[in-house]
Amino acid sequence: MPGKKSRLAYSLATVAAMIALQAPLAAAAEPNNAETQVDRIERTGKYDRHEHQRHARSQQRDIAFMIPGYGPVGKKTLDSLKLTDSQQQKVNAAQAEQQALRAAHKSTMKSNMQARFAKLEEGRIDPRAALQAMQATQQEMSQHRLDVAKKWLQAWEALDADQQKVLTQALADRHEHRKDKMLRHSAS
Repeated sequence: MPGKKSRLAYSLATVAAMIALQAPLAAAAEPNNAETQVDRIERTGKYDRHEHQRHARSQQRDIAFMIPGYGPVGKKTLDSLKLTDSQQQKVNAAQAEQQALRAAHKSTMKSNMQARFAKLEEGRIDPRAALQAMQATQQEMSQHRLDVAKKWLQAWEALDADQQKVLTQALADRHEHRKDKMLRHSAS
């Protein structure tokens, strides 16, 4: 029996040593009680891109091809067209124009908001001037959107009939897929 006791003592000593070695790791893994949701937001940013990706889906930032009046087409569909170099250049030009429009829109909105906040802090606001500035911005952005649409039309016209048919079919498939959802929402 002396062998069994020594084995048991050895096993207990091993378990105790493992627990002692893991205690600092367990303490480090426990969350700090002082850290709150606000601290996490400050650390990662309010719009952490990995956590909130679903919120920006409808902004169509990364569309591959836009058919004016009908909507975007995805990258897989565009890749299946096997574009020529001249066609790809026109698509790239339209994408670059659209990205430039988005950047201009973002900077315009930011500067307009800063101007409104500055006037609020001064304690003097002019709603008429704000309305006129908003209308001027809308007209300017409308013109830019037309320029982008013309670039996409040039890219569309550069496609041959078979390629246009593939894109048309992709839009028809998307419409068929969404038809039931649209009917459900229009009934309410």
